[in-house]
Amino acid sequence: MFDSVVTNIGGGYHSRHGLFTAPKAGVYIFSSSLLVQPNSGIEGQIMKNGRNIQGVLANSRIHKDYVQGSGTAVVQLGIGDEVWVETTEWTHDAALRMDDYTSFMGCLIFEL
Repeated sequence: MFDSVVTNIGGGYHSRHGLFTAPKAGVYIFSSSLLVQPNSGIEGQIMKNGRNIQGVLANSRIHKDYVQGSGTAVVQLGIGDEVWVETTEWTHDAALRMDDYTSFMGCLIFEL
C-alpha cells in the first residue's frame, strides 16, 4: 500500500486498501517504481482485476548499492475496474525504501 498520496483527483486511489478503482471508463496509464536496498531483490506486478499487466523488477543482489526498477502500462478500464501493485517475489532480506523512492501512479489519458 502507498499511504502517502500526493494527488488523487477523482478519488480513484484508496490508500486504505492500496487499490485504484476506475471512476470513469477510459484509457489509463499506470506506473510503479520500486527501490530496494543493497544485496537484495524484489519482483512486483501492476495488476488489473487480478491479472498481471506489467512486471516491475529491482535486483541489487549483484550490486553493492540501491537499485530501482520500474514498469509502465497503458490499459483500457471500465468503471469499477481495479489496478494495484503486488509484490510477488522477495529475497529473504529484501526491504523497500519507501518515502519518495517507491511509488505508484495512475492517470486517465482519455474517456471512452
